[in-house]
Amino acid sequence: MISAARLAISARPSATDSHNHNDVGSVTLYRDGRPLLVDIGVETYSKKTFSAQRYEIWTMQSSWHNLPEFDPNGKCWQQLPGSQYRATEVQVGSDLHTISMNIAPAYGQIPGLTYYRRTVQLTENGLQMQDVTDYPGEIALTLMSEEKPEANGAVVRFGTLAQMTVEGAGQITTEEIPIHDDRLHLAWQNSLYRTRIWFKKQMDLCICGSDDYRCGADVSANSNSCNAGIW
Repeated sequence: MISAARLAISARPSATDSHNHNDVGSVTLYRDGRPLLVDIGVETYSKKTFSAQRYEIWTMQSSWHNLPEFDPNGKCWQQLPGSQYRATEVQVGSDLHTISMNIAPAYGQIPGLTYYRRTVQLTENGLQMQDVTDYPGEIALTLMSEEKPEANGAVVRFGTLAQMTVEGAGQITTEEIPIHDDRLHLAWQNSLYRTRIWFKKQMDLCICGSDDYRCGADVSANSNSCNAGIW
């Protein structure tokens, strides 16, 4: 867990406990105690939850966490279960506000993929994330939220809670995910939302206050636009 003023994020480099989801490197983000980028949780327990078919359950799959899916219109490669599928090269900044890791090993053997480095930096004014990979094909990055997203070009607004600016996206799509399970209803109301950022090789995003026009500036790794924001 990393926090700064009105923000808090968490990410984990491995997933080895008995209640494991395939979510290595997934980021969750809160603002003022309100969920922004969320972890869905788990549906009502059933026999399947504790069986060999556990990872057929959608809430266990990496494509329903804040993570990439490779070849989303074809093979739909996702993370694999097991302690051997974990992040490598994990680094945490000395200020504890930056974390980076290579999450490619969590996906097993995918042709053309040897690294997928995720770097997340949190400041008092926003979150900056960069995903860089050598995978040659298309990637769809999922971001799950409780707030309804509205995409307009490279900018996505999450209600009045925040806005996100993206560089490197070929397209940005959004969809509503109805919640029917009773256990999930304990955490969420009628729906969650899935934003997908389609890109190749590199994607940079900045999430900052919904009233901060400067969040729409350069959001690349060398930019300080998130630092200049009004959160």
